[in-house]
Amino acid sequence: MTNGCGYVCPKCEGKGYIESGELCDWCTTKEIISDETWLKEVHEGKCCSDEE
Repeated sequence: MTNGCGYVCPKCEGKGYIESGELCDWCTTKEIISDETWLKEVHEGKCCSDEE
């Protein structure tokens, strides 16, 4: 799934589901956050290349 800006979810790669078949909690959350918070998470948060 994309978040509207062209980024593909780094956790599920746009499928909307994780390997276990559950909804991806990274991109399917319905929480509304500010643009500032979103930008901080995207640029300073955990990257898809980081190990969990």
